[in-house]
Amino acid sequence: MSDLLEFDPTLIEVPVKIGTTHYVLREADENAARVFRNAAVRGAKMNDGKVVGIDGVGDIQSLLLSLCLFEKLPTGEPKNIPVLLQVVRSWPSRIVKPLFDKAKEISQLDEKPATVDSVKKQIADLTMQLQALERRDEEDPLSAATSELPPTSE
Repeated sequence: MSDLLEFDPTLIEVPVKIGTTHYVLREADENAARVFRNAAVRGAKMNDGKVVGIDGVGDIQSLLLSLCLFEKLPTGEPKNIPVLLQVVRSWPSRIVKPLFDKAKEISQLDEKPATVDSVKKQIADLTMQLQALERRDEEDPLSAATSELPPTSE
């Protein structure tokens, strides 16, 4: 017997007012979440295969908001296009930071806060996977197109 997994696909929306303009902060859809996570991981600085720092942490705040914040039309409905990144970057941090925190919360993007150790583990897992793929390709170049490695553990 299997349990039924049932979900409501309606995105969570939170009303926002900045100055005289009304917005909707919308839960990240999977594409927005993917873009956000990729940007967060891409910031890892490497030296000799080790994480030595993280670059661009501030950029991911603006990025997430540019994917999740929508201006409302005079009718009260949100526009279908999110607020431009350069607009978000023009706002003071005292506005961007709490909106970013709320976007992460409603999008459940904070389930595992990234740490230096967790990023190092992800990089080590990916490095091992890459080395295994390279060894396989050297041994049997034809198998590269037809087989996959199992995903790394998280």
